[in-house]
Amino acid sequence: MSAFASANTAKTGLLDYTVRTNYKSARSYSDFNKLRSTQKAWRTTNTLGKGGATYLNTFKIIGRATGIASAGLAINDAIQNPTTGNIIQAFATTGLALVRINPLVGIGLGIMDVTGASDYLYDQLGNAIDNY
Repeated sequence: MSAFASANTAKTGLLDYTVRTNYKSARSYSDFNKLRSTQKAWRTTNTLGKGGATYLNTFKIIGRATGIASAGLAINDAIQNPTTGNIIQAFATTGLALVRINPLVGIGLGIMDVTGASDYLYDQLGNAIDNY
């Protein structure tokens, strides 16, 4: 699921970037998000076409769903094996599922999940807390 989430985040991030930078105003991430939803929808449809806009919206929803599913799996792991590392991972994953605003954050977290680096960090932090 993490590999899919990383690829999906990269893809939707690039499409969002294309939509933002296709116009002279509101090109930055924060300025684009200040636009009304109708303005964003108009820019998305005019840049990507109707099919592209539907594709982007669909995969943004799928991305949110995989984030929620990852949080659910982490919570289940913490319930089944309540180590400090698993509990920290459950809280972190749940919080990050709600806060993944920047596409680079999602890509970085996905890479950390696929390589096992996030599990290692959570376990090390849990061991440090347990041994404190």
